[in-house]
Amino acid sequence: MKTKPLSHYVQAYFLSYLIAQRGYGRNTVTSYRDTFKLLFTFLEENKLSVSKLSIENVDKKCVMEFLDWLESRRKNAISTRNLRLAHLKSFWGMYWQRPQNGQNIVARLSKSHSKKQKRNPLPI
Repeated sequence: MKTKPLSHYVQAYFLSYLIAQRGYGRNTVTSYRDTFKLLFTFLEENKLSVSKLSIENVDKKCVMEFLDWLESRRKNAISTRNLRLAHLKSFWGMYWQRPQNGQNIVARLSKSHSKKQKRNPLPI
């Protein structure tokens, strides 16, 4: 059986999961869309053709490099980085709920890859 491209699963995620099943609003869906636009930009910068990319090519290592790229190249705050991670975990959670899919990246990503923001105490 030939594996479908990543774009197929992303489209299914938006149409059948975020909108139809979860009923998320326009602003929430836009935030998720921005995460995937950034991911696709990252992949293209790393010479990976998004249109031909299979879902197996976006593994834990790729996601971690993407998160590092958000912080270092795009200068995103830790809270923004963690939001993007949450979006990707949601996507992988939907994907791995399908009975025909095997290995679970969500379990591997869930091992606390979120970062904590260091906050200075407020002056009195």
